[in-house]
Amino acid sequence: MINDIRFEAAYLRAGLLVGLVHEREVTAWAVDVIAAFPEADSPLAEVALAPIELSAMREALRPIADGVGDDRVTAALLIAVAMESATSERSVTDRLRILGHIRREYSPPARIATAIKDLEDREMLAAAGVPGRTRPGAGELATWLDEVREAGYFWFSFRQADEAAAFVAALSRKVVRGRLWRDQPSPSEGRAWVTRESGGACTVALNERAWQIVVREFAPVPLASRIPYSTLPRDATEVLAEVAAEPLGVEEAQRRIAG
Repeated sequence: MINDIRFEAAYLRAGLLVGLVHEREVTAWAVDVIAAFPEADSPLAEVALAPIELSAMREALRPIADGVGDDRVTAALLIAVAMESATSERSVTDRLRILGHIRREYSPPARIATAIKDLEDREMLAAAGVPGRTRPGAGELATWLDEVREAGYFWFSFRQADEAAAFVAALSRKVVRGRLWRDQPSPSEGRAWVTRESGGACTVALNERAWQIVVREFAPVPLASRIPYSTLPRDATEVLAEVAAEPLGVEEAQRRIAG
């Protein structure tokens, strides 16, 4: 398994605190990791058995998350807030509340913290009816987040290469059906990469657009695959690009994964 369990635990501790993650989801995450990867660290059992309560769950995650830097967690939280419109109908007010928690608890870079505070102040003053003050809109918030955050990648782990191939094949059909025709590749096109591991296991990594397609077409997406990484897995090989994608059968997807 190549997933960074320590990073994921640190992200989940933070997500619980700021309101991006629910305790029940963390229990399911721990159970899924233990079931799929028995070699994972034993403290995961403590997470799986922890009470469905904020403090208890964060405490169970703490020894696994130890040593992960706040800067990495903060970057992931900002990606998650930007991307959650694909999985949540949370209001702008609620997203600003989450950003406020991130500002206070995780010390983002000064320019980002200042901008969040300005957005919070505008929301508060507009809610109080102060003349000339307007609430930030959803479009404004989305544009700002896209300007200040890192790009996100979402990892899907499979125990067997044929499972990964079936996933890539299904995704290719959805990508082709909703393709945005372009003559040249674009950073916003859907893309997928694969990393092969010993024993036949594979990790498929998706960029943001490909992940949004998966969320729309294959929901529900497991919590582990909703945790944003800011990098691809090591030695990842591209297996799907929207601009040139063709519908793949499972056998063709297996050949691409095998390299």
